[in-house]
Amino acid sequence: MIDISKERFDCTEQLFSRSLSPGIQDLVMQTISKMDKNSHAALQNNIVLSGGNSALKNFDCRLAKELRKMEPSTQFHIYTTKNPHIAAWCGGAMTASLSTFHQQTITRAAYNEYGINVLLPK
Repeated sequence: MIDISKERFDCTEQLFSRSLSPGIQDLVMQTISKMDKNSHAALQNNIVLSGGNSALKNFDCRLAKELRKMEPSTQFHIYTTKNPHIAAWCGGAMTASLSTFHQQTITRAAYNEYGINVLLPK
């Protein structure tokens, strides 16, 4: 039998730690700060978590707490998807089912011919 006690919290704590790299709260704030200033409030009010780590107990509350430490006067609203471990797949599946999906895709042939320039506006 393996006894795990504080170790199960240490792994999660590294997501918020600033000792080795920016914490997740820093990455959220950096991302928001790179957007147009007029959209900051909307972004702060619509933080959506998905993926395996967002399924950790109270992850959303902890992120909100860390963000409030950084910006005490700012209101943050954080949402966790119902099935965070498959949220990206569900989003991709919904996008692929749109009638306009094929108009928005880049074929391998086009990428091979034009490279990264295929992404530039025409």
